[in-house]
Amino acid sequence: MSEQQDTKAESALAGGSYEVLRARLQSHGRDLIAKVQSLNQVRQETFGESNFSLLGTDRIRTENKCVPIDIVNVNGHLLFGYNVHVGRRQNIVVEDTFAVHDFVVLDEGFSFEHVVDKNELEFLHDDQFERDYSNLLTYNRDAKLIQLRISNNRLLAVFQTGPDPTNDIKVL
Repeated sequence: MSEQQDTKAESALAGGSYEVLRARLQSHGRDLIAKVQSLNQVRQETFGESNFSLLGTDRIRTENKCVPIDIVNVNGHLLFGYNVHVGRRQNIVVEDTFAVHDFVVLDEGFSFEHVVDKNELEFLHDDQFERDYSNLLTYNRDAKLIQLRISNNRLLAVFQTGPDPTNDIKVL
C-alpha cells in the first residue's frame, strides 16, 4: 500500500472508533439518566416532593471592594463573610469581613436589611475575637476567609493563611 492509502485507512479506522465510542457513551448516558430519574422518584416518595425556584435577586452593598464567601444563620440573622480588598488602609476591622443582615419579606419581594444594633452583634465585638482577628490579619497579611460554619452551637470562621489549603488554616 502507498503512504496515502495507509493514511486513509488509519483515518477510517479512527473515525469508526470514534463512532463506536460515541455510541457507547450515549448509551451509558441514557442508562445513567434513567437510573437518576428512578432514584429521584424513590426520594420523592420517601421524603416528599419539593421544588426549588428562584423567588428573586437582591444586591447587598458593602463599603469596600469584596468577594462574598459564605453565609450562615446566627440567632435568626444572616451572617455574611467576605474577603475584602481595602487598598492601602493598614487596619482591617471585623466589619470589613463580616456583615449581619435580616431577610425581610416585602409585598413585592424581599430585601436584606443591614443589622446595626450592637446587642445583636455582640459575638462580633467580643474582645478576644477582635484581638484574635486583628492578630490573624497582622501576622498573615494574605489570610482569606474560606468558610463559615456552625458546629456544636459555635460559630467557626475558617481562614487560609498561606498557599497550602490543607495545612495553612486558622479557625476563629
